[in-house]
Amino acid sequence: MPPISPNLQSPLTARKSSDELGDAELPRFQKSKLIKADASHHPEVSKCLLQAGFKYSVARQLTEHELQFWNVQELNQTLRLVDATVDDIRFRRLKSFEVVPSLPSRIGHGRVHFNPSDFVKPRWKQIQESADTLGALCVNKDGDLRIVPPGGYAALSHVWAEGLGSDETNGGLHRSLVVQLFDKLAHTDIEWLWIDSLAIPGTGHQLDHAEAEMKSRLINAMANIYRQAKQVVIVNALALRLWSNDPADLGVVLGFGRWLTRVWTYQQIKLVGHTIVLTREGSVWFTDVFICLKARDGLFTLAQTFLHLQRHGNIPVQLADIVVGCTKREASDIINNAGALFPVIGLEWKHGLSLDDGMRKIYEARRHEAVKMVLYHGPPRATYPAWAPAWLNQMRIVDREVGNQRWETRGIYEVVY
Repeated sequence: MPPISPNLQSPLTARKSSDELGDAELPRFQKSKLIKADASHHPEVSKCLLQAGFKYSVARQLTEHELQFWNVQELNQTLRLVDATVDDIRFRRLKSFEVVPSLPSRIGHGRVHFNPSDFVKPRWKQIQESADTLGALCVNKDGDLRIVPPGGYAALSHVWAEGLGSDETNGGLHRSLVVQLFDKLAHTDIEWLWIDSLAIPGTGHQLDHAEAEMKSRLINAMANIYRQAKQVVIVNALALRLWSNDPADLGVVLGFGRWLTRVWTYQQIKLVGHTIVLTREGSVWFTDVFICLKARDGLFTLAQTFLHLQRHGNIPVQLADIVVGCTKREASDIINNAGALFPVIGLEWKHGLSLDDGMRKIYEARRHEAVKMVLYHGPPRATYPAWAPAWLNQMRIVDREVGNQRWETRGIYEVVY
């Protein structure tokens, strides 16, 4: 399927899609570029990140892993390209876009009350039709809504807390946010967008039964919606302040941000081949980020992070991919740590499932893969299973049986059914 924006051709990949590249042609990580441990710049890199306003936990993670061999001078050069203050970063004040009211707003009880006409919100009938047909309910710059518009659509990948989440009262998405987003996409051919915070009910308030049921149905439709999209657009608050279209600079900045810490964004990047990331100067193809990081001295570990996010043709996502790709990822709603992974591995989420139920279904659906991971990496009785990401380690709570194997005090034995 051709990308929606042919004017963004990449000189690095000759704009082959991930499906065209396949496994054989995907860029391979060069172990020959490994740098010896004594070349680590831990103290300098950590100090630089802390001075820039990043939390200690972020600085520690990056200096011990992704940026442990990078030159601190180059790190400073990249940080200077980000238009953000230390306080913006420290207090997480950065937003992808800010609401701009079209009319004066009332302020009462410490809150701003916007005019209802300023919001774009689909009718319940449109949401039902989207779920019934597994079709994407999309929006254009004018705020018009249409299911699977002619000519195709792009799907948004973002972190709700960075400004493009639904209104707290479930009133929809502010019209000024939609306009700003399409203004930022003016250099592309994108005319219609699927935005989860607009098309799926649920944020800031308790869903009633009908809304909760509808949300489950739309979660199950997400795999189809993303696979039918001609493109994914990644919106990240830090990347939007990056005065550079150098893919390596962008990779470093994405490493600082929230986009790499959310389970939902993992699902989105693994379901679509063509992906761009918006920056202050335009956009960059996601595949180019890995290619350029791989070629940059000292960034081989960060390059691996992006390698694991590449789509490998039509090969299904396996649990091993999820384990590596979701190590640092979580969802704000604890149940979504399971639910967000269901579309990736072809499972159907049911309203009322608990986190434990969801994790059990994931492992039961991929028993052979789960057994291999446990046998290779260690038993679920470990205090912190090294093979499991933030929430896949729930397996040790859900069940001690995986496939037809069960962990015992002195090892495992086969369970005969």
